[in-house]
Amino acid sequence: MNPVRISIVEYLNTAPLVRGFTHGPLRGKYNLSFTVPSQCAEALRSGAVDVAIIPAIEYQRIPDLVILPNLAIASKKSVRSLLLVSKKPIEDVTRIALDRSSRSTQALTRILCEKQWHIKPEFFEAAPELPAMLQDVDAALLIGDPALRKQIDAALQQLSIEQREAVLLHLVEGWEFEDIAEALQIATVTARVRAHRGSKKLRVLLGQVEIH
Repeated sequence: MNPVRISIVEYLNTAPLVRGFTHGPLRGKYNLSFTVPSQCAEALRSGAVDVAIIPAIEYQRIPDLVILPNLAIASKKSVRSLLLVSKKPIEDVTRIALDRSSRSTQALTRILCEKQWHIKPEFFEAAPELPAMLQDVDAALLIGDPALRKQIDAALQQLSIEQREAVLLHLVEGWEFEDIAEALQIATVTARVRAHRGSKKLRVLLGQVEIH
């Protein structure tokens, strides 16, 4: 019997749902593929897979689906994996590039434009590369890891150089404070303080970060 085929969104926010399939007791028992949300939906629609993590709106578009209970990527509060970046006030926007990886957030952006911001921009799908997206439009939508990375990068740039070095070496590279101290030629306690204060400031900044 062939293993069940599962299409998985390759973003960080799906990791809690799929950890058991990739590293836990279910590892190797299913045929897994990883892609962006829109392609997960297309794979399920075409019959290329049996199970998929799909944008919520696609449940209304693909016939005869069954929702697996008690499983979702959801939040009771604000999230950072959906990002609309604009070069001008939103009421002046006339052209918006939409991340082609998206389905639900594309629809939500269109609804917000009509119902909340009362604008009627042109929409274009594009690859999630912000500089390229913003070349010929006023605003751009990013979702998933590209949205997270952009906000984290913007917040990191607001730390001091010393704090940014310590945070990146400790949290990203996984260095111990003793190793950071040796590399930067500072005291271990100084490395610890810089990383702690930088991390604390980063958490605050991520709640109010501006994208440039």
